[in-house]
Amino acid sequence: MIGQDDVGGVHVKYLYHCHRQLWLYARGIRPEHLSAVVQLGEAVHDTSYTRRSPVEL
Repeated sequence: MIGQDDVGGVHVKYLYHCHRQLWLYARGIRPEHLSAVVQLGEAVHDTSYTRRSPVEL
Protein backbone atom coordinates (compact mmCIF):
# COMPACT_ATOMS: atom_id res chain seq x y z
CA MET A 1 0.00 0.00 0.00
CA ILE A 2 1.01 3.62 -0.28
CA GLY A 3 2.94 5.17 2.58
CA GLN A 4 3.12 8.73 3.86
CA ASP A 5 6.44 9.34 2.08
CA ASP A 6 4.96 8.19 -1.23
CA VAL A 7 2.28 10.89 -1.40
CA GLY A 8 3.03 13.77 -3.73
CA GLY A 9 1.35 16.66 -5.43
CA VAL A 10 -0.22 14.50 -8.12
CA HIS A 11 -1.96 12.43 -5.46
CA VAL A 12 -3.47 15.54 -3.87
CA LYS A 13 -4.56 16.85 -7.29
CA TYR A 14 -6.29 13.57 -8.11
CA LEU A 15 -7.88 13.49 -4.65
CA TYR A 16 -9.76 16.70 -5.45
CA HIS A 17 -10.15 16.05 -9.16
CA CYS A 18 -11.19 12.39 -9.47
CA HIS A 19 -11.04 9.63 -6.87
CA ARG A 20 -10.99 6.93 -9.54
CA GLN A 21 -7.95 8.51 -11.19
CA LEU A 22 -6.23 8.66 -7.79
CA TRP A 23 -6.96 4.98 -7.23
CA LEU A 24 -5.48 4.07 -10.61
CA TYR A 25 -2.45 6.33 -10.17
CA ALA A 26 -1.66 5.02 -6.69
CA ARG A 27 -1.57 1.48 -8.06
CA GLY A 28 0.68 2.36 -11.00
CA ILE A 29 -1.99 2.08 -13.68
CA ARG A 30 -1.39 4.81 -16.28
CA PRO A 31 -3.80 4.22 -19.21
CA GLU A 32 -3.16 7.71 -20.63
CA HIS A 33 0.27 6.56 -21.86
CA LEU A 34 -1.49 4.18 -24.25
CA SER A 35 -3.35 7.04 -25.93
CA ALA A 36 -2.21 8.19 -29.38
CA VAL A 37 -3.22 11.76 -28.49
CA VAL A 38 -0.96 11.76 -25.42
CA GLN A 39 1.93 10.33 -27.45
CA LEU A 40 1.47 13.07 -30.05
CA GLY A 41 1.47 15.72 -27.32
CA GLU A 42 4.67 14.32 -25.82
CA ALA A 43 6.33 14.36 -29.25
CA VAL A 44 5.30 17.98 -29.83
CA HIS A 45 6.56 18.90 -26.37
CA ASP A 46 9.94 17.28 -27.01
CA THR A 47 10.44 19.06 -30.33
CA SER A 48 8.99 22.50 -29.56
CA TYR A 49 10.01 25.44 -27.42
CA THR A 50 13.62 24.46 -26.98
CA ARG A 51 15.85 26.79 -25.02
CA ARG A 52 19.53 27.15 -25.76
CA SER A 53 20.43 28.03 -22.19
CA PRO A 54 18.71 27.47 -18.85
CA VAL A 55 16.67 30.29 -17.41
CA GLU A 56 17.58 31.25 -13.88
CA LEU A 57 14.68 32.21 -11.68
